[in-house]
Amino acid sequence: MTGSDCLRAISGLKFQFGKGTKSPLTRKRSCSKGVPEPYKGNWRKISIFFDLPYWEHLLLRHNLDVMHIEKNVTNSVVGTLLGIKWKNKDRAKAREDMVLLNVKHDLHPITP
Repeated sequence: MTGSDCLRAISGLKFQFGKGTKSPLTRKRSCSKGVPEPYKGNWRKISIFFDLPYWEHLLLRHNLDVMHIEKNVTNSVVGTLLGIKWKNKDRAKAREDMVLLNVKHDLHPITP
């Protein structure tokens, strides 16, 4: 769905947050007249991002998770700098890939 489609789909919806309260005296009736059925669609809440003026026009609205990106990059950099076993990305396979890509010639593995 495009951003415009999403905003159009949720524009008329009313959301009630929380579980709500049920009285122990109420019972379920198979035929309730005049009472609208609660919304049971895909939308559970309206995100605060929908208020951003540019959100509607973004092509990919949900593809970056900054917290995990920071964690993974930090782990890679610290692991490589400190030489922590199983945490760095400097392995023989990575150096062989550099040969295939023809980049970073000074880091190519030396073959006897």
